[in-house]
Amino acid sequence: MNYQSMIKKLFFVFLCACSVLRSHVVIWDVNGVLMQYNTRKLFSAYSFKDTLKGYFSAAAQFFKHPLSMKEVYFNTLNQLPYKSATNYTVYSEDGITPLPPLLKDLMIGSITYEQAKRVWYSTEKPDFLNKVFEFNFDPERFVNAQTIRTETVKLLQQCAEQVDKKGDKKNVCILLSNCGWEIVPFLKEKFADEISKYVDFEHSIFSGCVGCAKPDRSIFEILEQKINELPKKVQGKIFFFDDQKVNCDAGHECNKNMICAHPDDAPSILADHGIISNN
Repeated sequence: MNYQSMIKKLFFVFLCACSVLRSHVVIWDVNGVLMQYNTRKLFSAYSFKDTLKGYFSAAAQFFKHPLSMKEVYFNTLNQLPYKSATNYTVYSEDGITPLPPLLKDLMIGSITYEQAKRVWYSTEKPDFLNKVFEFNFDPERFVNAQTIRTETVKLLQQCAEQVDKKGDKKNVCILLSNCGWEIVPFLKEKFADEISKYVDFEHSIFSGCVGCAKPDRSIFEILEQKINELPKKVQGKIFFFDDQKVNCDAGHECNKNMICAHPDDAPSILADHGIISNN
């Protein structure tokens, strides 16, 4: 028996097996990373008459209280007769401002949009605030106001399109988003060509579908389970891109080996690790 030949064959088989098992996972946040909210569309979905009413109502409110629309809106939400059942904080897009209880529970799926509407309309509000609320609490209307962040979406596509010599995908792209479950079908449909076809939705996580949200540890534990369920055992690196530092810190705390960073740093990080080309 030629032991040297056998050893060489076994070593070759081992290398092939390693190459098949090695798969990188790139995790993307959605809001603020792959998509962004177009505030100019706030009143555009309404009739000209309703639009004027909304602007006049907003102008009158701001004349009395010189705050931003977001501050007025959040203050109103915080004053609603509603208490959240969760004991952790979920943050607004700035990563600093806590979400009002009604928004937070909607995002983690504790209440539906219809239930939230009943709470909102339990007290009288200025017309412009009702317009803002209707805009944010209507899944289809909310999604229609989203536009893609071109540079980040290109990175997602580039990661997803990388293949090895056999034509197998080298990277698995999944989503980890604080997002109400009723929004997800509209997201998948609207961005079918730009995002959906490049993402493994089976292993993606939306807060409204799992009952918890970033930065709580529980959603990252679910993420770990999802990664372990991937068809290819992950022997490569895991990347997580989120525009909120508090979420990146929470992700790294749960998995010290996960590379967590702001999406602005994604091109250099992915290129440095050979996930995408430098070109």
